[in-house]
Amino acid sequence: MLREGALAVLGTQVPVDVRRNLMLMGRLLANLADHVVNPGRSATLLEVWHHVQTSNVINDILTATPALREWGRTPGPSGLPPLQEFMLHRSAGQIRLAHIYADTEKVLGEIADEQGRGDQVRNWFRRPGYVPESLFYLFAGRPEQIHLSSVRDRIERFRPNSEAAW
Repeated sequence: MLREGALAVLGTQVPVDVRRNLMLMGRLLANLADHVVNPGRSATLLEVWHHVQTSNVINDILTATPALREWGRTPGPSGLPPLQEFMLHRSAGQIRLAHIYADTEKVLGEIADEQGRGDQVRNWFRRPGYVPESLFYLFAGRPEQIHLSSVRDRIERFRPNSEAAW
């Protein structure tokens, strides 16, 4: 595809579960569509992909086993399922990009502790464990050169009312 002129091609390094691939690609398309409606958050396709890839870790973990999937969707003491509790309240400021899986496990473990299920949930992380499928993808080519907004839009985002400079 690159030889035929594509700027970038997204693929996987190993076979991945088609259901998880569907979720990840759906999230990529939803984020791209959101950028069309609300431009300015990301300048390039690669930036959108990095956001989708790093924010999908919770799905990698909670869809690993039926037990984790069920636990992640069952309302806890707060009235919210752990997945929503994590996304809406707990993950903000707690996830470091260099430690995204470990930090996500830590926050989920804290939620499980409050339910009295911390040891059980942490055991599920390890046995049978999960596969970090979001990391198996890579872009070939130059996705950083696929701009989602114009230079004018990006300047306006950082310097409102700069129209006079054009």
